[in-house]
Amino acid sequence: MKYTVFTVLALAGCSLGSSLYGSAAPDGVARKPLRIPFRSPVQEEVHRDLEHGNKTAEFPSSRLARRAMTETALGFDEKALLVYFGEVSFGTPGQTFNLLFDTGSYALWVRSSKCTDSACNGLPKFNGATSSTYANLNKAAPQITYADGTAVDGTYARDAVAVGSITATNLVFEEMTATNDESELDGIMGMCWPPGNYPESFMQKLVHGEQLDSPVVGYMVEEYDKSGSMVIGGVDLNGFSGAIEWVPSFGYQTGGGGGAPYIYFQGLTVGASITRQGETIDLAWETSTGQSVTPFLSVFDTGTSFAIIPDFLAEKIHASQEMFQADTSGRYGEGLYHVADCQSDDDWRNLVAAMAHVTLKFTGQGGQTVSLTIEPYNYLYRFKESGSTKIRCLSVFVGRDDLAHGTVVGGPQVRAILGNGWLRHFYSVFDWKYNRTGFATAARSTSNPPDLVPLTEDIAGAGTPGDSPFKDDWDADMRKQNSGLASEILGKAAFYLRLAAPSIAMLGMLVIMVSILACGA
Repeated sequence: MKYTVFTVLALAGCSLGSSLYGSAAPDGVARKPLRIPFRSPVQEEVHRDLEHGNKTAEFPSSRLARRAMTETALGFDEKALLVYFGEVSFGTPGQTFNLLFDTGSYALWVRSSKCTDSACNGLPKFNGATSSTYANLNKAAPQITYADGTAVDGTYARDAVAVGSITATNLVFEEMTATNDESELDGIMGMCWPPGNYPESFMQKLVHGEQLDSPVVGYMVEEYDKSGSMVIGGVDLNGFSGAIEWVPSFGYQTGGGGGAPYIYFQGLTVGASITRQGETIDLAWETSTGQSVTPFLSVFDTGTSFAIIPDFLAEKIHASQEMFQADTSGRYGEGLYHVADCQSDDDWRNLVAAMAHVTLKFTGQGGQTVSLTIEPYNYLYRFKESGSTKIRCLSVFVGRDDLAHGTVVGGPQVRAILGNGWLRHFYSVFDWKYNRTGFATAARSTSNPPDLVPLTEDIAGAGTPGDSPFKDDWDADMRKQNSGLASEILGKAAFYLRLAAPSIAMLGMLVIMVSILACGA
């Protein structure tokens, strides 16, 4: 369905070299990339707590209500999470709300004045009755359920939706009408491709309407984790250094050609290594019992806090790092956690100096291996335990074997979700045209002024992608077994939406999306 006509208030922009993605918008006006600033009020308070605790050994009580969409009742401070919110305006005149921009989902929903549950009392709500451009579509949206038991019900509406200077008129979205959750989260802006029979998303409309010179999204978390930004239609040259390395999404094209449809922004994970005191050790791609592990898919998700990986990999990453203690008690949430003491600043520095660099390896654009490495301080999360003055450090690598979910016969499983605890080391580029994700070393200093440009061949580095590197991965039997897959995936939007959450942004209960979402078309 195509309901939307976009009006983009754009200033003249410049690009470096020729565009990687073709001509500008139909009216000939170059679309300047738009930067959306993000902030994490939770992280702002976490840092105040840590600073206060280091000075006085006392911590102020939490001043934030529970955000059940992004937290659970954990054994440590419930504010310890890494999720970021930006402003989105609904209706005419605009009503502004703070939404989670989530590359691990496709749905757009906002809390509505139609919600009469006690969970909605006293919180901002979108009121369609005050918008001159609002239309109630009188159609119930499929219920969204979450891993912690939270449920969101709603109805479809159509209205103007604006992000910064970009306005989408007649955009279909979901008004949240009922929930069992007492969350302060206003809503979620899904940033991946929806299934074929689901209303087109905000970003999808931009791409289909050729309103962007570059149909890409640049993303980064800034220093101290308190803020971040997303650039729609380009990248921030001052947000990263070095070359962009590209990881293509694995495709499930009928016949096994490796093309669309796609499931999430993800990469085929083929190996890992650790480097400590100058020595690099390749981690055996096998379980503790010696069973070999086949390559699996890792989802790159801005709506998740930590990096959820198979148990075998979590065990191997931490096995030679004696400063960590394994914890499966559930104190920190479900899964295999690793924790270390880091009470003082000196403890923190000594811990970081003794830890290993961790490298995950993916199939690259040309079939080569792309190795992405993060440093110790980027995979540690420092927090205070609830009800005490004790400060500890968690590794963001959490083992959860129950995440594993098959996709198609003979295809790789989704076994990992790499959230902001892993992404924050990188400047990430989500490419909507070529269904790939790019990674460069992030320049996280907040003192760098933005330098926004469309993605060009010079910046992308890899040029226009060729054939899928996965086109030869499926043998004849696999292709036969998966005949008609595209129509099967794209025809089950309601089924997937009922079983899968639109976000996997919880810290302790991160495993929400274990069903197939078709994020490519």
